[in-house]
Amino acid sequence: MVVKENHPRLRATLELLLDSPVSTRVPMQRVVERECGHGRIERRELRCSAVLAGKTKFPGLQQIYRLERERVTKKTGKREVEVE
Repeated sequence: MVVKENHPRLRATLELLLDSPVSTRVPMQRVVERECGHGRIERRELRCSAVLAGKTKFPGLQQIYRLERERVTKKTGKREVEVE
């Protein structure tokens, strides 16, 4: 589930837990994958945690995650980053 702007409290909590210095204290699983090919170097990092399971108004919420994709074009050195 993507948390949109119409849930500002939940969104702020997720940003705090996944994208701030506080995230170093949150129990989290992390997977990083690197791949070279097609003239690019790609890196994907997935971090997830069950820290909010059963602690919000959303009874089905079991995990939170952050997916970061980084792509560097070898020829130009152009760097692109996507975050979900």
